[in-house]
Amino acid sequence: MNATTNILPSDITSFSFNNGVTTFSSGDPNVRVNEVRVTTVGGNVTTFNIWLNRWRTLPHTTADDETGRFEYLLVSQNYQLAIYNLICDTVGTAPSGTTDTCTRNGTGVDTTRAETSVRNTLTAPAPAPVPTLSEWAMILLGLMLAGGAAIQIQRRRLMA
Repeated sequence: MNATTNILPSDITSFSFNNGVTTFSSGDPNVRVNEVRVTTVGGNVTTFNIWLNRWRTLPHTTADDETGRFEYLLVSQNYQLAIYNLICDTVGTAPSGTTDTCTRNGTGVDTTRAETSVRNTLTAPAPAPVPTLSEWAMILLGLMLAGGAAIQIQRRRLMA
């Protein structure tokens, strides 16, 4: 079964992309997730598109100066697009629900655009091991709990 899903930023634990000039990471307060779209076939990721904005400075405005400038990064399974020095025409809420994002941009005379065809892959971290007890350890733990309960019951009877 094929499924295309728009992923909410709250579903992403962390990310970091570097296009050779700028790092877009979840720890950067100026980075905004515009949209993340993933297509799966049989539970395996086949295509993905990730749109990110990174404001140049705080606060964020629509002025034609440093406060209204941002970088844009699109990462997909076989393509990257980076645009620098974009001017923000409208600050609002992105399709992902992220607020304080540039939702409409102009270009400006000093905008730089870089595109590349690459093979990107998404990797999920290995699941964390969950500590468990062996079968015999569970039996011993059960016996210890039962023994402790029996001792407690015996003490209460003696005190009564």
